[in-house]
Amino acid sequence: MRWSLIAVASLLGLTACGNSQDGFEGYDAIRQYVRAQTAPPPQPLTRAMIGDFTDPLLYAALPSRNAEAFLGIAMVDGPIVTWWTQNQVALILRDGALIGTRGLGEDLMASSAPDLRVARGTSRRINQYIGPDDTTLTLAWACEVTELGMETVALLGQAWTGKRVDETCDGSAGKLVNSYWLDRDGSIRQARQWVSPSVGYITIQRLID
Repeated sequence: MRWSLIAVASLLGLTACGNSQDGFEGYDAIRQYVRAQTAPPPQPLTRAMIGDFTDPLLYAALPSRNAEAFLGIAMVDGPIVTWWTQNQVALILRDGALIGTRGLGEDLMASSAPDLRVARGTSRRINQYIGPDDTTLTLAWACEVTELGMETVALLGQAWTGKRVDETCDGSAGKLVNSYWLDRDGSIRQARQWVSPSVGYITIQRLID
């Protein structure tokens, strides 16, 4: 599937890299940047940068790395959509909820995110990660899904009102709270979700359908 993308900044604060023999020139440089954090911060993204763009578009912010990005669609498989930045950092969403990441280091490899169209009350969340030694780490939580009513948020500077639903979870790895803001049809317009211990929380906004 062909995809288009506005890439003003990446989640790692770098510009795109060209192709190499292994298909990803500059990968080592990205890893060094994450460790050293020596590059200057990218310019803040604004709605004016989108212009007349009409293709599906996500905005993502990663506070732990002081970074943000626009993402375009790379692949669609039913309810599962993979979104990519210019340098191939990927967010994998199912019905708008984050279930995986690629290219962030301690990636979320799989997740049992609840179906927010129907799920309320108690639920169970299981997340799988790639640890520092490339082994798979599985963490589990007991969760409570609760509606908190209507709330107004800023979608890249533009006010929008939707229904907030929180997923509050407790487990051996500690407590986490994932928050979702839903459209009238129940689809997720904005989400703030926990990725992994080293990556922390990410905020995702659906700007253009």
